[in-house]
Amino acid sequence: MKTFKHTIFGVKLFVMAAALLISCKDDEEKAAPEPMGSLVSYTTISSTKFDRIDITVSGEVKAVLSGTSFLKPACGTPASKSVSNIALPAGTHMIGAKQYKDGKVVGSWSEAPTKITAGDCKKIAWNE
Repeated sequence: MKTFKHTIFGVKLFVMAAALLISCKDDEEKAAPEPMGSLVSYTTISSTKFDRIDITVSGEVKAVLSGTSFLKPACGTPASKSVSNIALPAGTHMIGAKQYKDGKVVGSWSEAPTKITAGDCKKIAWNE
């Protein structure tokens, strides 16, 4: 009877160790971070001509500008009302924008393929 209990214990221990090894392997495969870049955008359009500019990535609003930037922002500039800084996976993304005034679209930039490079930033000026 004692050897039967030892055998059951040994089987349970083996199954648990195998499950642990498999789950650790999955964690290692998932742990590799995706290469990222950033999209920095701004506008020099007078703030009297817009309330906001929605910046879209693949049709989804990812940032909003509500002010004018008088200078071209540097890479790494933090997001503010006049500068957007969107972290994106490296690759090509569809980027566009819509300009609103009093709740109505008064300008737009069609989505276009934009390449984002890992460790770098792409700058876009939304201008008239």
